[in-house]
Amino acid sequence: MSCAINNNFSDSQESSVVDVSIPLFNGLAAMNRKYAEEVILMMANHYSFDADEAIRMFVSDRTMQKAERVPRGSKKEKSVKSKEKVVKGPEVVLPWTGKVIEGCCEGIRLNHGLHTQCTMTPLDSGRFCKTCQKKG
Repeated sequence: MSCAINNNFSDSQESSVVDVSIPLFNGLAAMNRKYAEEVILMMANHYSFDADEAIRMFVSDRTMQKAERVPRGSKKEKSVKSKEKVVKGPEVVLPWTGKVIEGCCEGIRLNHGLHTQCTMTPLDSGRFCKTCQKKG
């Protein structure tokens, strides 16, 4: 996702639109805010007025936008067969207990030094995934 920045110049009829990423846009906005605050502080020292009040009055508190995470390779739409949601195994690696996790390949693999059930999707023709089928 990106933000568009419009620059309208009063001297000419030209305007430009630049697409920048949200993190870059947020960085530029924060930099401009900091610069405006520094200018107001210098002017407050020179002209003897309340800098905090001027900052509240003239520097907007713009909320930053959050960037969406886009996985790599998702720009090109890939034709993927819709598969049923696979039940994943436990998040912590546990050794094989003899209990089969439904919806997962029934192969046993070495995983961080422990033998665990494979969590890949089995082929339509059997109980094992493509990798476990080849190794078997």
